Amino acid sequence: MELHRLVTNAGLEVSGPAGTLDQALHLASDQTLTGAILDINLGGETSYPIADRLRNRSVPFIFVSGYIAESAPERFASCTILQKPVEPRALMSVLRQQLSNSPEIQNRAEPPSHCTQRR
Repeated sequence: MELHRLVTNAGLEVSGPAGTLDQALHLASDQTLTGAILDINLGGETSYPIADRLRNRSVPFIFVSGYIAESAPERFASCTILQKPVEPRALMSVLRQQLSNSPEIQNRAEPPSHCTQRR
């Protein structure tokens, strides 16, 4: 998968991809997860329940989708939604910004094991 390779090549560790809502909800429950990239359409279902779970845990996430941003529910109006096809540099810039703003990452002495900067 190109997104997986892009994130890995940038020095980040990846969990997933998840092809179903159940798989993604399982990954979103991982206490070491520090960030996520979500496609709004996940096998015919939406990733909004995953985003809700991540938001409740204060885990930063971005949407990457073929849908227009206005189609997202109001509760996600302030979330970053990148339009497919997304330019790789733009995606990595937004992802790094989201991760660097995360209090979870800033407060860790040891790097988390998912979606984190490799040493």
